[in-house]
Amino acid sequence: MLRCLYIRDLALIEDAQLSMEKGFVVWSGETGAGKSLLLSAIGLVLGAKADAACVRAGALESIVTCTFDLSRPDVREQVERVLGGPVPDDDLILTRRVSADRGRSSATANGMPVSVKSLKEMGRILVDYVGQHQTRSLTEARTQMSLLDQSGGLEPILARFIKARNDYESVRQKRRQDLADLARHGRERELLKFELVELDRLEPDSQEPARLKNEARRLAHADEIRKTTAEAYTKLYSQDSSAHDQLARMARKLGSIAGLSTDLTEACELVEHLVEQLAEAAGMLNRITDKVESDPDRLDRIEERLAEYRRLACRLGTDESGLTIVQESHRLRLADLEEKEGRVLDEKQVQGLWSECFKAAGVLYDCRLKASTELSKRVAEPLSRLGLGSALIEIQVEPLAWPEFSADLPGISENQAMVRMLFRPNPGEPARPLDRIASGGELSRLLLAILVCLADSDRVPTVILDEIDTGVGGRLGGVIGEVMAELSRHHQVLCVTHLPQIAACADKHFLVMKSRRSGRTCTTVSELDTPELRVKELAQMMRGSKADELTLKEAAAMLAAGGISKPVELQMPCQSTDVRKRPRK
Repeated sequence: MLRCLYIRDLALIEDAQLSMEKGFVVWSGETGAGKSLLLSAIGLVLGAKADAACVRAGALESIVTCTFDLSRPDVREQVERVLGGPVPDDDLILTRRVSADRGRSSATANGMPVSVKSLKEMGRILVDYVGQHQTRSLTEARTQMSLLDQSGGLEPILARFIKARNDYESVRQKRRQDLADLARHGRERELLKFELVELDRLEPDSQEPARLKNEARRLAHADEIRKTTAEAYTKLYSQDSSAHDQLARMARKLGSIAGLSTDLTEACELVEHLVEQLAEAAGMLNRITDKVESDPDRLDRIEERLAEYRRLACRLGTDESGLTIVQESHRLRLADLEEKEGRVLDEKQVQGLWSECFKAAGVLYDCRLKASTELSKRVAEPLSRLGLGSALIEIQVEPLAWPEFSADLPGISENQAMVRMLFRPNPGEPARPLDRIASGGELSRLLLAILVCLADSDRVPTVILDEIDTGVGGRLGGVIGEVMAELSRHHQVLCVTHLPQIAACADKHFLVMKSRRSGRTCTTVSELDTPELRVKELAQMMRGSKADELTLKEAAAMLAAGGISKPVELQMPCQSTDVRKRPRK
């Protein structure tokens, strides 16, 4: 529950601290006094959007702190799960600071920084807010379905259906994506296979093109090579007075005088070495001459193979030596596509999950049908107490059309039922949808009756009711106050109200006032901590400035009927009974 609310420099509130207790707490005050600021402050702590405009003029920042009691083990466990660690004691202190500079904000939980997302998650655990907008949302199918599931304790069954549906949707989307990929990759697979056939037929070798080009050049110039090498062999070695003979004779002459000096010896050795090299070169040229032959057929085959290399290289965007790399790449890509094809989910697997989802939806529908009957009966008693004894609530649960399973893999809606609340305010009239027939006051009372029915199953510790008595006359105010008090046995109930009959039933009463101090308007919050103060405020709520002694007696009786048994000693003040004008403590 909310134990304490502290506010500093928020809009018109300069400084306020409210100590709360279990049970039923009301906030009252004139329209525009600032009651909504208290709700905005709680909203900020629980993750609402921060705005620099909410900072009091002249202040550097707004600070709001809420202290929550975590003595309930289930609430404590959920909060610790959000925070990712244990809370050392029963107090959870959440603080939100909003800077006047561009509305930047920061938040802490027991002094440790937390994100706004974590604040929102904890807000759903700690507080259930019901305002005038939420009352109107009772006419929406989603709200009606949520209330029905909550009343029947169907959240686990709904969770099982949603899990089954999500499992089905997950594999359904995967199979659809896989099939789309297969269709999209079909042309690629066929092209890879065709190109691999051509590559495999060529059997490319990265070194072969260079070798073939060299051989083609030799074959194309075979006659020229043979003629030139033969001529060179003749002149260098075989004819009379060849270069070899002349060099050999010169080597012999030098050899006859080589012993005369060291330099001559070295020169003679070099000439003799040249004679040997020349003979070796001549022999090589002779062998080349004998080996070189013209082979037009071989040249044609080489040109054809080189042309095949060039054709495939041009088509595949590479050069002749890179065809082996392309061939290996094609094999790997084709293997990858075939592996993906093998991983496509079998349709029977998808159909199995579809069947599980179908069963879970059937169970959920049956449970909702049963819960609708029970809620219709249970809500009758609190409705009767709230002045709608002749009214009838009929809750219809209609299953949505379930798709037949097919190769198209149909999608499944997250909600597999249509829940509709029908309302009959008067006997003899047909029941009609809430949005067509229920007034604002009837919606408020209906929502309150449902909240009473949900009191045992709703695990949120604190319920905030923001003027849900709008449209309800004072005649039913006392009954509504009693129902709220009954609700407070299961939850802490914080209620903003203008009806004195409701305020009289509260365990604690705060008065929100607007005043001027040092030339500035400010909103103050005071606890009416004595019966006398509460009686005076109830009288003000009934008659305003016209409240007299008779009004005070009526207010005292109202407070006594609301639970204050001690007699209240009434004294008319000399000038005014308006407690809103009493000095601020």
